[in-house]
Parts: sequence; structure tokens; C-alpha cells
Amino acid sequence: MRFLPDIFVLLITLTGGYYLFCSQAAQKLSGIEMAMLNRWRIRLRRVNGVIMILLAVALFAGVHRVDPQRDPQIFVLGSMGILALMAMMIGLALADLRLTKRLRQTRYRQAMRDAIKEQKP
Repeated sequence: MRFLPDIFVLLITLTGGYYLFCSQAAQKLSGIEMAMLNRWRIRLRRVNGVIMILLAVALFAGVHRVDPQRDPQIFVLGSMGILALMAMMIGLALADLRLTKRLRQTRYRQAMRDAIKEQKP
């Protein structure tokens, strides 16, 4: 079971790298989303990718380099750092989710206006 944290770290690193370098989902929204909001969404996702890679590095170091029996202060600081990175990751994901909600509301309102215009004689 010693390899399980390494697999978890690898998955986090791959996900972060994908968000940072390969994800095109936000760029595909550029046709339907305001340019400023789309640039903000792209930045959010890239920063989240960087945070995920930092989280993977911190987890790897915490599992393989820090001995909680020998260095309890470093272990606690590392654990707090990991929790802070996870909180930042969740905060950025929530900001992205809020942008998605805003986009859906805007598109819904526009569809309703178009439907009303079509019904008027």
C-alpha cells in the first residue's frame, strides 16, 4: 500500500498539467461568453492547474520526506500548506462555477427575450 499515495500524486499532477496546458474548454466558450469573462475563466483554470501541481508536490514531499515523529512542526506546517492549497483550489473552482451560472442565466434571459419577440405579432 506504499504506492497508493504515489498514484494519487501522479493523478493530481496529470490533472493539474491538463488544466494548465491542454484544456480548451474555456476557449470554446469564447463565442458565447463576454471576452473579459472568458479571459478571467481561462486564467482561473490555469491558476488552478498550477495549484494542483503544487499540491501534488506538497503531498509527495509530505509522504516521502517528512517524518511526523522526528519533525512534528514541519509535518504540521506541511499539512497546513496542503490544506491551504486545497482551499485555494476549491475557491477557484467555485469562482469558475459562479461564472458558469452567470453565463447560463444570461443565455436563458436572451432565449426568453427571443421567444417573446417571436410571439409578438
